[in-house]
Amino acid sequence: GKSSFLNKIIGRNVLPTAVTPETSLAMELHYSTDERIEAVKAGGGIERFSVDHIGKIAEDAEKYSYARLYLDNTQLRDLDPLVLVDMPGFDSPVDAHNKAIMEYLERGAHYIVLASVQEGIVSKSLGRRIREIRGLGRDFDFYLTKSDLLPPNQIEQLVSHFGEDLQENYEYTGEVTAISQSSPD
Repeated sequence: GKSSFLNKIIGRNVLPTAVTPETSLAMELHYSTDERIEAVKAGGGIERFSVDHIGKIAEDAEKYSYARLYLDNTQLRDLDPLVLVDMPGFDSPVDAHNKAIMEYLERGAHYIVLASVQEGIVSKSLGRRIREIRGLGRDFDFYLTKSDLLPPNQIEQLVSHFGEDLQENYEYTGEVTAISQSSPD
């Protein structure tokens, strides 16, 4: 749900989304009136693409370290100098996804961590990544996605459970916020 979440933030469905993991490359979101994608090659250099070629970059993700998506978008303009980054999931079984995460993790300043209500717990893999984020001296916000899949009383219990787990094991003092595709606000 990370790409869907970012699409909602920027108010535009530009990042690929699907039931299966789609994000295989860290994708920075920048404001510019000149819409384009700049894919940064693993060995150096940049390839430039039009925004409608975002799927091609995903197919060739192993060729790149990360990509920059420039959009003429009010939300991105208003967030500047903050740069949002769409990342592969922490629990991905795909090597290319994990490579993208590791290459980008140290570059972040603040993280938005998402977990599905269907998971029910902070997985060991997600916990390791949260510890890495903390080890870098960074902070994060935590959201439970797909909250429209369960009754409100179960969501309340999960929010409480995740909050206690995060506070006890990861020194997280922020709120756990439940969000859904149908009501992203």
